[in-house]
Amino acid sequence: MGLFGADRVRSSAVIYGDNPITACAAAYKLTWAQAVVFYTLAVSPGRTVTVATIVRHLHHGRKVQHARSGTYKHIRDLGRRLPEGFAVENLHGVGYRLTVPEGWEPPWE
Repeated sequence: MGLFGADRVRSSAVIYGDNPITACAAAYKLTWAQAVVFYTLAVSPGRTVTVATIVRHLHHGRKVQHARSGTYKHIRDLGRRLPEGFAVENLHGVGYRLTVPEGWEPPWE
């Protein structure tokens, strides 16, 4: 099971394995998909990440019908679920950027 891998029969609320995705999900009470998006953005806070990169991480590089629309939903839901001080910024036509509070430490370290 790779960094973004999970059992095919899992529900989106159940996290398997001990990895950064699991740490993000536990720390912020995120679903698996939200945790993947959070981790993808949080690896480089303040830097822009394209939607294509987020889709690739969510779907392991596979072609998935309607992948972008589902990804936008996960990003929107993530922004609503994060605690005070965090923000997911939409840079129209470019991608997304995560803003974190001063002194923030990633939960996977």
